[in-house]
Amino acid sequence: MRTARWVPLGTFATVVSLAMAAGWFLSAAAGFPLGRCRAVELPLPHGYIGADIVGMDPTGQYIVGSGYRAKKYLNDLLLPGCCLWRDGGRRVSTVEESGGTEAVNARGDVLGTDRILRAGGTVVRLDVWGAKALNSRGDAVGTVIESGLQVPVIWDADRAGKRRTLEPGWPSDHSGAEAINDDGVVAGYLSHSDPPGLHTVTVWRPDGSWFQLGDPGLTDLLVLRGDMLLDRRPDSVDVYDPHPPDATRIWNLRNRTSTLVPRGVTLQDVNSSGAAAGYLGFDPGGEEKSAITHAALVRDGRIVRLPEAGGDRSSVAMAISDDGVVAGTLNDLDPGGRRRPVVWLGC
Repeated sequence: MRTARWVPLGTFATVVSLAMAAGWFLSAAAGFPLGRCRAVELPLPHGYIGADIVGMDPTGQYIVGSGYRAKKYLNDLLLPGCCLWRDGGRRVSTVEESGGTEAVNARGDVLGTDRILRAGGTVVRLDVWGAKALNSRGDAVGTVIESGLQVPVIWDADRAGKRRTLEPGWPSDHSGAEAINDDGVVAGYLSHSDPPGLHTVTVWRPDGSWFQLGDPGLTDLLVLRGDMLLDRRPDSVDVYDPHPPDATRIWNLRNRTSTLVPRGVTLQDVNSSGAAAGYLGFDPGGEEKSAITHAALVRDGRIVRLPEAGGDRSSVAMAISDDGVVAGTLNDLDPGGRRRPVVWLGC
């Protein structure tokens, strides 16, 4: 094992006024139910001028993101790992040796594509690249290539980074695991050869049994929180996809029923109550996608656009806690604009 270094950084008050900070703490103490819906900017590590939110744990206490040191936002200037916010975003530190940040759990463990940085500072190196999700116990799941086949795997917390393959149940040359909840239930997909390229959402229970949901389609994201499973389908119509672009669904695994998500919103996360966060990417006056996106919630079948705190900005919501706190990024559209990590409270 190698020990990673955690670098403590500046105070929250240097980024947000004391008045706003006081309001934030009051709302936090009450579980965020009070006050108007608003965006609160998070502090940045010293030397960073922007960051993109990647994920948040179900409790909302830990948030992870990728940061920028340079003044221009070029792909090669996006730093792997970078930022871990604690206490709902009030404190920030840098994360080293993360291998590219994928997720964070309720213990503060940070998942990279090929390693897990435990909250205590030790690094667990996974035996192969491909991790996608992490639960509160520290179990990770992902997709790897074995003998020329793409297969779903799990890295159990007590196996020191050694993977085991999830039994697909029937032959498949293209399958994967993308999500795991705190009960050890895993969500992924198995492919179909006729028609080619279609996936069937597959759920593995901890005892190794499995079941499938819905019709084959072009699933491009799966997120599992409690019994709620987000099955996101692409916005664009594909010749092999029998479903229209609005076929994104939120499944309830308890009764295996689903709710259709309104067209026009691209979802990134779901919480245990079935509320989901993402962004609006369609021009309200037409059918074509806009280059400017706006952070949004989907709750009780309705789309709620989130405020962008003034200025000429676009925004995305990347995560939602079980208490309804949303984390994402504001992007200034003026020349030299910044990417600002934020949480939305009271929404």
